[in-house]
Amino acid sequence: MQNRRNFLKQASLMLAGGLVAPQLLSSCGGKSGQAAATASESSKYIGLQLYSLRDLVKEEGIQKVLETAAKMGYKNLETASYDNGKIYGLAPAEFKKMVNDLGMKCTSAHLGQAFTKEKEAEVMSWWRLASAVSNAGGLGLIGAGSMHPEILREHIRKCRVATEFPFGVNIPLMYPQIEEIMNIVVEEGVKIIFTSAGNPKTWTGWLKERGITVVHIVSSSRFAVKCEEAGVDAVVAEGFEAGGHNGREETTTFCLIPAVREATTLPLIAAGGIATGEGILAAMVLGAEGVQIGTRFALTDESSASPLFKEYCLSLGEGDTKLLLKKLAPTRLVKNSFREAVEKAEDSGASMEELRTLLGRGRAKKGIFEGDLEEGELEIGQVSSIISRQQPVAEVMKELVEACQRAAKKDYL
Repeated sequence: MQNRRNFLKQASLMLAGGLVAPQLLSSCGGKSGQAAATASESSKYIGLQLYSLRDLVKEEGIQKVLETAAKMGYKNLETASYDNGKIYGLAPAEFKKMVNDLGMKCTSAHLGQAFTKEKEAEVMSWWRLASAVSNAGGLGLIGAGSMHPEILREHIRKCRVATEFPFGVNIPLMYPQIEEIMNIVVEEGVKIIFTSAGNPKTWTGWLKERGITVVHIVSSSRFAVKCEEAGVDAVVAEGFEAGGHNGREETTTFCLIPAVREATTLPLIAAGGIATGEGILAAMVLGAEGVQIGTRFALTDESSASPLFKEYCLSLGEGDTKLLLKKLAPTRLVKNSFREAVEKAEDSGASMEELRTLLGRGRAKKGIFEGDLEEGELEIGQVSSIISRQQPVAEVMKELVEACQRAAKKDYL
């Protein structure tokens, strides 16, 4: 027990999960899209015939257009920039929606190539969210699974500038350039690593020899025991309510947490379907020392997910997510045209290879970051159905702590 308590003194809340520890609880006391713009702000753009971004810059100046869009409620324009006929830092679907909202004619010719390797870090700015979580009293995590190695290095450096508090990196062990990723986190002095999707024995010893705290994500008590044997410092037990990739056991968080608690003495972090202070308290009653929260923070102002994706997820109801692609890697998907195609293929008995072809490459990036709500792979947790508004991280953290404290004071008997 003392080992678990000592570990949790290092961390409080994490994205790509957020981790809220008892120490934090004892010590702490709209939507994305456009708002209404005034006529004077937008009328000058009505009817503007736009044939290319070069024409837009020549006619009005991209900075002026971006400033006007910001006044209309677009919140992720601070990294947008224009260079050689292309707009960077803003996904194509977002740009198209923005210019349409401004009353301009928009075709694919205006979009340029918004994503290049050099500009990817501007759009997929996980360091912003990770640093915001850490600054709000938690442990922010940078998700390495979708990044080129050198972009991860850039995110780590930017995160270190943005926060003086600890943060970590989440690394899927099946990442194709895993050796390069591991060397980068060591070279950059990262002290906390969350690993997933692989055998913890492979890298845990190597990381710990270099003074790094290792936490591994599991979906069953059997794998939690293997983690303890491998020497990890803590485990995240994630129920299948969670968004994205899930375990094949399909065990709910309420069932998984007590099972893992009984099977291991490691510090236990609960995950999956947790987005409220009451949920945090429930997880702790079941035996967890902290919680990992993903979905609620993925829908905050600081998240680098597309505003279109956030707005859509904030409108979801019960049953709007479903666990599919079980022949490949079980993944919780939001209803859209792509999910319908997956369901149809699975119902007709599609093979692994056929499903892999349907999935293709980069579809999650297309949906979550570029805002393609029909053909993109949209991943979010079941708990999205009880989240209805976009908020800044600090506000979310404050609500979580205060709600947990209120819940803990109630007399339930």
